[in-house]
Amino acid sequence: MSLRKQNVFDVDAIVNQMQDIIYKILENIEYRLSIDLSQDMELVKNLSLHIYATVLRKDMLKPANLDCQWNELGYQYPVSFEMAVIASSIIKEYYQYDVSRNEMIYLTLHFQVAIERLKIEEQKIRAIVICHYGMAAATLISTKINSLFGVIRIIGCYSMHDFLNLNKHDYDLILSTEKIEHSKTPVIYVSPAVRENELEQILKYINNKNVSNTLRLIIMESMVLNYKRAKNIDEILSSGIKALIDAKLVEPEYLNSVIEREKISPTDIGCFAVPHGNPNFVNKTKLLIICLDEGVKWNKSMVKYIFLFAVSKDDFNKNFTPLTIF
Repeated sequence: MSLRKQNVFDVDAIVNQMQDIIYKILENIEYRLSIDLSQDMELVKNLSLHIYATVLRKDMLKPANLDCQWNELGYQYPVSFEMAVIASSIIKEYYQYDVSRNEMIYLTLHFQVAIERLKIEEQKIRAIVICHYGMAAATLISTKINSLFGVIRIIGCYSMHDFLNLNKHDYDLILSTEKIEHSKTPVIYVSPAVRENELEQILKYINNKNVSNTLRLIIMESMVLNYKRAKNIDEILSSGIKALIDAKLVEPEYLNSVIEREKISPTDIGCFAVPHGNPNFVNKTKLLIICLDEGVKWNKSMVKYIFLFAVSKDDFNKNFTPLTIF
């Protein structure tokens, strides 16, 4: 569908025409989910073409026979499905157009592709090279590291003098030929030859920077509440989130944001539910697990286990990959 639209339309003109609604969608996604997709020009282009073709021109191409239903896709890609829900509400606001379930699938897929692009970039370890042998030696180290470790991205090469005068510290690792005192950032000492023992240290650092460590810690530190029964969804959410509010982990407004989110699209999956709210009202990331002896009616399911993941905006930005994997 995307290829056909690109052949039919003047892409640049369409992107320009759709600019207001596309950036309104991306603005709302950033506000609700703390994910900034505004710099993803590929997503901007594809969303512009999709909305222009299906909403404005009513160019309804017959959708492919996908292996999954729209609700299955929501379970498989919950973050991108959430984005599709937000986009659908903006489309309705702008054009009084109700997005169909089939179109929701395509919106979800557009956003999932964008998320995968973000993950690839976010997973890279940003490193700098500090070298006192000159720029040629620094470039040699940089080239060798890039060729051997695809997960490392060298973002700069500096002399010690230039390094000490850096204003921004947007790197995860320092590769240095000189001794560095009192660095808060991990330092691995290398030579222009980048010897085998130096490569082993770099590999060890990469392996230790495993996303599972983040999730394991969050799960181990989760708050677990046990209840015999609950009358309805609002009662169980109010009880659980009150514990988070009392612990000053979330603001009182968080409860309403969770309830409002459930109204848009219920989050039950069989006997589980995964409600969540606005990260702007979260002070500290916490996983709340609620266990019920007797299930509570939740949309179409009888839910006994509730996983409410309250993620702060800062944590979502710092740990994007492990949190979206969860």
